[in-house]
Amino acid sequence: MEKELEKLEQPQEECHGEASQESIRAEENCGSILGKFKDTQSLEKAYENLQKEFTKKCQTLSDTQKKLESAYKETGTKEAFFASNPTAKRYIDDLENIISSDKQIMDSDNPYLSAWDKFRKDNFVPKDDLAKDQEFLDKYILTNEDLKKRVIEEYFANISLQNIPPIIAKQIGSKSLLAKQNKPNSFAEAGALAKSLLEK
Repeated sequence: MEKELEKLEQPQEECHGEASQESIRAEENCGSILGKFKDTQSLEKAYENLQKEFTKKCQTLSDTQKKLESAYKETGTKEAFFASNPTAKRYIDDLENIISSDKQIMDSDNPYLSAWDKFRKDNFVPKDDLAKDQEFLDKYILTNEDLKKRVIEEYFANISLQNIPPIIAKQIGSKSLLAKQNKPNSFAEAGALAKSLLEK
C-alpha cells in the first residue's frame, strides 16, 4: 500500500514542477521588452493594426462632426427661412422633397429658399386664371365661411346704397303686380297724376 501511495505522489510532484517552470517562463516573457508579443514582427503587425483602427475612428469622428455642423447650419437656415416666409410652412413636405431630389438646391447656401423659389415657379398660376379655375374656387373660395360672409355683407351694403324706387303692390286675382310709384315734381304733374288715378 505504501508503494502505491509513492507512485501516486510522484506524478503530482512532476505536475507541480512543470507548472512552476511554465510560470517562470511566463514571468520572464512579461518582463521582456516585447511584453505579450513573441517577436518584433508580431509587435509591428499589432501596431499597424492599431494605427489603422485609430485612423478609421478619427475619420468616423470627423465625418460625424461634419454631419452635425451641416445639420446645425441647416437647422439655423431652416428656422430663419420659415421665420421670414411663414406661408412656406404649409408646403414643408414639398420643399424637403425638392431639396432631397435636387443636388444643386441641396448644396446651395440656403436650400429652403432655393426650393421655395422653384416650388413657386412650378406651381404659380396667374390670379386671373385662378378666378376661372372651378377646382380652386370649390376648394378655397366656396368653402371659406369668412369669405362668404364678407361677400354677402358687401352685396347688401351695395343694395342699400342704390336708390330703389318705392313700389305699390296691386292684387289682381291670385297674381301680385308691382308698379312704380310716380312722384310728381310740380303741381301740373300732380294734377295729371290725380286725373289719371280718378279715371281708372
